[in-house]
Amino acid sequence: MPGRSRPGRRTLFSDVPAQAAGSERIRRVQRVQRVQGFTVIELLTVMAILAILSSVAMYSFTALKNSARDAAQVLVNTYTQARTGAMSNTLAYRVVYDGTQVMLQSSRSCLDTDTWNTLNTTLYTVPKDVTLQSTAPGGVLVCYSPRGLGAFTADVVLTDTKNHSYTLRSYYGGATRVTSNG
Repeated sequence: MPGRSRPGRRTLFSDVPAQAAGSERIRRVQRVQRVQGFTVIELLTVMAILAILSSVAMYSFTALKNSARDAAQVLVNTYTQARTGAMSNTLAYRVVYDGTQVMLQSSRSCLDTDTWNTLNTTLYTVPKDVTLQSTAPGGVLVCYSPRGLGAFTADVVLTDTKNHSYTLRSYYGGATRVTSNG
């Protein structure tokens, strides 16, 4: 029979008597269709709120940029690369800073004065907003013997335009320590 439902099975019109007019069924279907989903205004409002929140978040994340910390991390990695190269190739490796670029050089001993071979033309270019000051002589930041030991103890201070400052200290045993100065 039309309008009756089977037991256990629910239909949209199960509560409408069989004698109900077709217009009542259409109104119920239209009511159900209107309730589902979001309107265009609601979607545009949510998109506008998300756009505002993402722009505020991007501005906040750019304030977290710390050029001195990033440069210190790269220099520590360069020191590690130099020490590993010195021990694996049984050569002395040194890290040299020429005012803008950091280079890696090798020789037989840290005491050599003129027989250094430049391994990579540029390992790292120091950003323009970072100043690098070293207590080591002649632009040599660190030198590792073929046994991985440091030839001298030196401090390298990295400071950026936001006054973030980090000090790298290399020790005779080959270790490097990074400390924040501010």
